[in-house]
Amino acid sequence: MQSVILSAITTALRGGYYAVRIPITFFLVSISVLLSSALIINNSVQLLSFEYYSIIHAQQYWRLLTGHMIHSSWDHLFWDLIAFALANAYLEHHCRAKMLSGLVVGILGLNLFLLSPLASIQEYSGLSGILYTQVTLAALIWATKNKTILAFMPLVIILIKTLFEVLSGSSAFMQNGWQLYWPAHIVGAACAFAVFAVGEVMPATLPSGTLLHRK
Repeated sequence: MQSVILSAITTALRGGYYAVRIPITFFLVSISVLLSSALIINNSVQLLSFEYYSIIHAQQYWRLLTGHMIHSSWDHLFWDLIAFALANAYLEHHCRAKMLSGLVVGILGLNLFLLSPLASIQEYSGLSGILYTQVTLAALIWATKNKTILAFMPLVIILIKTLFEVLSGSSAFMQNGWQLYWPAHIVGAACAFAVFAVGEVMPATLPSGTLLHRK
């Protein structure tokens, strides 16, 4: 019996069939709902938003994470989480490594952009930037897996929505809350293309004989 238990633990640590996979999508959505609801109800989104002065001068570095998790209105929260949950759950099921890479690269890329002189705002909140990373990444993987004309429709829809937001300066869905900041969507999509490109190039550069598992 002891050997069976030890074998199960060893297999789990190695990522085998007994491994417990943390449901990252559910965890992130739950955190966002809880934080956003509390802040919206109390009209205190600024407490955890991405705020340039507080990060740089007050060393409130947690805003680099919480700013992407909170939302300024109920419709902002609803539409962001619906799209994020669908895209991230798809990535989590089909390609967990790319899902994690998208989250990390998306957050880092957006933070670097928002802290740079290129950004024209001091405050930012919402998942939409990271959402664009995960939605675009999911659409790229979907198109690659299916390889039909219809498989490119999600990418076309993303492009049309983005063009509408750039040209109109308003969101296609959100009516309340802070004003749309579409450059974050462009940066998020660019991060997705970077993650996808690296994932496609890396297998070709691995040494011969390297064992590689891809989904």
